[in-house]
Amino acid sequence: MEHLKVLDERLKRLESMVGANSTGEAEVPKTAVDQLYDLKQELTNVTSGRERVHNLWKRLDELNEYLDPEKAAKLTLSEDMKANIILAEKSHIEEQAALLEQVDQMKGVLGSEHIQAAPDMADKLHPLAIVQVDQQEQLEALGTDVRQLLEAYNDIISLVSKQFVQWDETLTKYEVSKKVRKTNEYI
Repeated sequence: MEHLKVLDERLKRLESMVGANSTGEAEVPKTAVDQLYDLKQELTNVTSGRERVHNLWKRLDELNEYLDPEKAAKLTLSEDMKANIILAEKSHIEEQAALLEQVDQMKGVLGSEHIQAAPDMADKLHPLAIVQVDQQEQLEALGTDVRQLLEAYNDIISLVSKQFVQWDETLTKYEVSKKVRKTNEYI
């Protein structure tokens, strides 16, 4: 009986601490059962009218079942299926193994002092990179200039060709009119 009294006092003390307001003063004490009931009522009010939540509550056992590690182990592939997958990927695995062996053989090259000194060369390479970027910009500008010059050249040649055709037509008319040549003589 005394154990029940001690337990009851501890429960009341806990309820008074949980029910205390921000100043530390106890409000109207509510029992833990009352608080749980209020919480249930609030959840019911929040979920009322929401069909998706109700469907989720109905399927909660099923969801818990899928989250169970034992169920996940049952759903995974059998040993035979795992072996079949590995055999199907045999050529790919062999290729990857060969590539890994090549990398292993090249460890000496990758660990050489020249590769290790590469970060120290960054200070020397930075000005060269700037020069290269400047030269690339100059190259693009020259390419644009050359393209414009070629377009101008093509326009001039086209105009000169048209002018020669006009002169030829005019000269042919005068020659035919003066009867220096026949109409279809040069064609």
